Amino acid sequence: MVFAQQTAPALEVAAIVAQAARFFGTTLAIEGHDAAALGDGVVAARVHANGDARTCVGRARTDADLAAAQAAEARAGYTGMSLLAARCPTVWLVQLTAAHDDAALLVAAVLASVLLGPILSPDGTELFGVKTARAKLGR
Repeated sequence: MVFAQQTAPALEVAAIVAQAARFFGTTLAIEGHDAAALGDGVVAARVHANGDARTCVGRARTDADLAAAQAAEARAGYTGMSLLAARCPTVWLVQLTAAHDDAALLVAAVLASVLLGPILSPDGTELFGVKTARAKLGR
């Protein structure tokens, strides 16, 4: 889950594609981004990164999302990332295809670098920023 400093979920496609190329050395393409497709303020898009595709769904952040971020930070010791998550009114969920999914982490890292929010690991045990995501990817 990527926390986003957006009032409503939306993807700035050109900015995300440029960020992926410049800072991640990644070719990225986004298709199917339609703000009205799912209704109730939920947005979906298919993100292709270096030949792998993941579905991403953006929606309003819930109290449970924030509680999960705070719990992850409490386990790790204070990092301040949950305070950043609290300033993010939306989240993006990135599809996983395996327990350890580098393509999903790459997509999450690129999104976080543009949307200016932390990443909550799929199992909810870690809350981290782009620098840690890049280290996990070996970039």
